[in-house]
Amino acid sequence: MEAQLSWGAVTAIWEDPAAVSVAGLPVVLQVMNPRPWPDAPGSGWRAMLLSDGHHFISAALPPYVAASPAALSMREGAVVHFPNFELRVEVRKRLIIPKELVVLQTEWMTIGNPKLYQPAHWEGNHEELNPQ
Repeated sequence: MEAQLSWGAVTAIWEDPAAVSVAGLPVVLQVMNPRPWPDAPGSGWRAMLLSDGHHFISAALPPYVAASPAALSMREGAVVHFPNFELRVEVRKRLIIPKELVVLQTEWMTIGNPKLYQPAHWEGNHEELNPQ
């Protein structure tokens, strides 16, 4: 049985994270490329991508979440519910930082064909080079 992801969650989180929190919608995403984060603000952080099956977004587990039994059970493709998270916003980047997680499946094959989310207002934004 294929896990049910929150299709469209990455777009919703990117565009209006407050609305996602207020709506109380379940955020169920798939873990991709979990790894240690050597450039983290401290030791024990883990980096990963989170996919809704259509798009993916960067995420970082703080040490107290990364060391939890649930997080330690996750493998590539794990399906996870994030009941509580914060979003760090940087120029052209969003980073989900889960404050807690519930692992629904410890591993699973990749669901969908996720791609990096690119907001519509970025499309076509490029510099033209003047050959003269």
